[in-house]
Amino acid sequence: MKMPVSLKANRNRSRALSLLEVLVVVAVVMVLLVLLASLGGPSHVKGKARRIGCCNNLMEMGISARLWAADHSNSFPMTTSTNQGGTKEVAASVWRSYLAMSNELANPKVLLCPADSRKPAISFTSLRNENINYFLNLDANETTPDALLAGDRNLTTNGVAVKPGLLTIRSNYVLGFSEEMHVLVGNVLLSDGSVRQLGPRGFQELVLSAGLDTNRLVVP
Repeated sequence: MKMPVSLKANRNRSRALSLLEVLVVVAVVMVLLVLLASLGGPSHVKGKARRIGCCNNLMEMGISARLWAADHSNSFPMTTSTNQGGTKEVAASVWRSYLAMSNELANPKVLLCPADSRKPAISFTSLRNENINYFLNLDANETTPDALLAGDRNLTTNGVAVKPGLLTIRSNYVLGFSEEMHVLVGNVLLSDGSVRQLGPRGFQELVLSAGLDTNRLVVP
């Protein structure tokens, strides 16, 4: 029994359409693979997203610090006495300074870089150093806008990883960042609220040229 011409044409058209769809899918996949290859692959994309998230955190921290300072004689918590709501006398515990700014920060997750393996605090009442990524500069002030205010905790001096605690930067130190989070670069926040991503040389130059007599960093 011969198939009617109309049915045969419809079947052939269906087969042609299916083949066309397959070719379109293959073409789309090839384009995506080319795009991923040009970006360095999925890991590169993820790393870039984490760096952007980290910069956004620091920007929010900068706004919060400046809002806090506007209500406290243009001083950050680290340079303001506890009698006035600051943390000057207890600033060695970095979490206390961030806790002082909790009304401005709103969410403790902001204190953790997306690339950090640490866990964020559930709330500010449970916040401790273990829930924080970013160091604070005890000597930062609004009158020195280019001064270092905060940044990624994975610091190195003379090639050695900095341990949690107080770090007083000395002129003979070679400063840098470890591979732990952003692969030898780090994000830093300046006193004017701006954020920069720096390699070892840029970080060194920024600290030395900022104009502060001392830079005492509290690393969580």
